Amino acid sequence: SWFIGRTFGIFFSVTIGLDGYRLYDSASYTGEVIKCTTVIAIEKLIGFIALTFLVFVTFPMGFKLLSFSLPTLVVLGGFVTVSFITLLNPRVIQIAVMALPTPNFIRAKVNKLGASVTAYSGKRSDLLLAVFFGFIVHAATALMYFCTMMAIRTEHTNIFDVLFASPLVIYATVLAPTVGGLGAREIVGVALLGGQAGAAAALTFFHLGWWVGDVIPYLIGLPILAFRSRPSAEQ
Repeated sequence: SWFIGRTFGIFFSVTIGLDGYRLYDSASYTGEVIKCTTVIAIEKLIGFIALTFLVFVTFPMGFKLLSFSLPTLVVLGGFVTVSFITLLNPRVIQIAVMALPTPNFIRAKVNKLGASVTAYSGKRSDLLLAVFFGFIVHAATALMYFCTMMAIRTEHTNIFDVLFASPLVIYATVLAPTVGGLGAREIVGVALLGGQAGAAAALTFFHLGWWVGDVIPYLIGLPILAFRSRPSAEQ
């Protein structure tokens, strides 16, 4: 389902294709729209926590590229801490959801959404593992950009520069309303490393990241979409 979602996602803005297909696929398979929505929502929260933590960790590496800002570091650390505490105490999310002013005809669904969130309350070890693997995923993406930089033998740029810039580039690709992050990835990469590596080199090794990170899952997902078979939900 994830690979097929990536196949659709290469044609859609931000993560609409990936998350939209996974929601459709899992909800149609299980009949549990609210629970499937909750799973994806919690996963997105975990992804942002892991990515922001990576930005927090790598931010000091960019002190020579940007003016090092202690308040920015404090804000990043505060976001990670508050989000992490909220994630591990989902009762807070349930209370917030239940407090939302909503029409009566959807109140039951909203309450079910809040209840679905609290299903994770006794699974803190699983949530911690999810955050750890989320961090590994984003760190691996940063190392992928470093490898594309090495592949074109970019001068005047080192691993610390790339590890600093990559999480910000990932943020741009996730949030910017562009198809597959194209354009946002390259613009932010050139803005951060263009003065050091050269605009052409920075654009090239970040754009190569699109081929590695997006096109390869697309090529894997395409035959799965065409030939997939699986047991029915009843089986």
